[in-house]
Amino acid sequence: KTWPEPRFRSEDGSIHDTGTGLVWLRHANAFDGPMDWNTAFDRVAQMNRDRVQGYDDWRVPEIRDLESLTDMDHHSPALPENHPFTHVQAFYWSATTSQYDTGYAWVLYTKDGPVGVGYKPLTEFFLWPVRGPYTGMGADDEADR
Repeated sequence: KTWPEPRFRSEDGSIHDTGTGLVWLRHANAFDGPMDWNTAFDRVAQMNRDRVQGYDDWRVPEIRDLESLTDMDHHSPALPENHPFTHVQAFYWSATTSQYDTGYAWVLYTKDGPVGVGYKPLTEFFLWPVRGPYTGMGADDEADR
């Protein structure tokens, strides 16, 4: 895929992806640590109540949203060259539940760029909230939460 230049535009602590229309927090570890899957949804609900950056439509990203950020030509993290994000972590929750076992959700491993599944009660994954259009679920179009 050919991305627009510039692909990312800074907007007061958030980054607008001009290729997807999604808006991400610049600080990719805004909650200072990993959490379980349900807590990720609770944190986003609180962001919306608090109207973080003036908005109340933040959400846990779908796996395809997270995948849209990856650039497999790069490693540690597998994000586009000169990306504007800070505090990028190794693993991120998605809202996409595995159809094979609903106790698991799809996750992105940003070190190398692949996706996998994480057991929802584990507190090993981070939350990277997003706003904007749904890009489609991904991971074989499994159902979200």
